[in-house]
Amino acid sequence: MKKVGLALGGGTALGFSHIGVLESLEKNKIEIDYLSGTSMGAVIAALYASGMSIRDMKEITTTTRWENLVDFKLPDRGILSGDKIEKFLRVLLKNKQFKDLNIPLAVVATDIYNGEKIIFKKGDVASAVRASISLPNIFVPFEYNNRVLIDGGIVDPIPVDIAKSMGADIVIATDLSVPVKNVVINSKTKKNKKFLKKIEKKLIEQEINQINNYTNKHKDSIPWFLKGVTAVLNRPKTLIEYFTKHRLRIPEFLTITSNSFSIMTSELSRSALKSADYVIKPNLKGFTRFDFGRVEDLIKRGKTKTDSSIKDIKKLIK
Repeated sequence: MKKVGLALGGGTALGFSHIGVLESLEKNKIEIDYLSGTSMGAVIAALYASGMSIRDMKEITTTTRWENLVDFKLPDRGILSGDKIEKFLRVLLKNKQFKDLNIPLAVVATDIYNGEKIIFKKGDVASAVRASISLPNIFVPFEYNNRVLIDGGIVDPIPVDIAKSMGADIVIATDLSVPVKNVVINSKTKKNKKFLKKIEKKLIEQEINQINNYTNKHKDSIPWFLKGVTAVLNRPKTLIEYFTKHRLRIPEFLTITSNSFSIMTSELSRSALKSADYVIKPNLKGFTRFDFGRVEDLIKRGKTKTDSSIKDIKKLIK
């Protein structure tokens, strides 16, 4: 039997469809010998390689309150510090090293200063994944071994060649890229609107808390005319109601940044897929990268597409 590699591409929330892909492959007894992943693809690949069952992956991803994992900060090198996500990953991965994984794994990140593709195959898995998901302008870049790292999708959105270099005879790639004309600016589903409302509230709360902490810490040195600001900031609920009432769409820039990234990686994905032996491309029309409220639907899309591809994949492997 030929050795099979699975290359999982990035896509933020769209990456949950990878779980459906793995579920279908496992159900049809198609064993994966090597895994490579970028961004959300790295997250799912790492969880699976660590031995987490499909059932547990579905349970965790559908019940997690994702808004509680965001940690907004005053804009500097990114608006999310990523600390909460990293801690969450460490718990799920049980602080495993690459050598402890059930399936050989490679995770891709990008060195922001020289554009070099960084391939993690050893060391701490959670750190590698945290680096790989560092979407520019959204996550603070991840500093690791004297390097400053960002999302692997910048240089390799679907790491097909990496899976081949690991020893795979056949590489199956999961493509979540979206043609420019089909990029959705805003999901119109009630679930996603509800999720973005929670994110908006969380952003305002955390920004207020950070400013409040600063003013309290430096209360003896701030100018007298700013003293009144502290009194206002001590009433966060009132401020949140004001922003909500006046429809200040704070999360909108997240969508703009994310969709810009989608457009940028579209061509790179096309090039990477030329090396794949088989491509699974779920129907994700109508979904956005921030559809964290539609995890079950995304998993189903991945499974449905893979189910319809099983016969071809089995022929290819044999």
